[in-house]
Amino acid sequence: MTVQIGNIVLDDNLRLHGIETAKDIAVEQIGVLDGSSVFQTMPISGGRSLSLVATKEGNTLKGKILRSQLMAIKSLAAGGQPVTLVHHLGTFSVLIISTEDVIPVFDKADPQADAPYTGTITMIEV
Repeated sequence: MTVQIGNIVLDDNLRLHGIETAKDIAVEQIGVLDGSSVFQTMPISGGRSLSLVATKEGNTLKGKILRSQLMAIKSLAAGGQPVTLVHHLGTFSVLIISTEDVIPVFDKADPQADAPYTGTITMIEV
């Protein structure tokens, strides 16, 4: 299964953090004609923070983001529109919040499009 943000196919080894966060429940108290109260509950959709994570541990990359992919993701983020995130753990509608933490693995003056990067892409579920 592939990992994908919008139409950008990413490394299958990117980890997804934040799905373990339980969704909140909205509770509303409603008064009825006989003077009693009824409590209505419903899940609150969206608002959960999700992160795609690529790391370098020693000499081993645990997922990577290519420079060309990072530039495309930054372009999607600038659009401010929800995109679809597809991961092994599920499919989510998200807004890309930040790519500030994503840095090149190798410090080169002129990185190529296929230069590997690591870090965190932060999103919020909508």
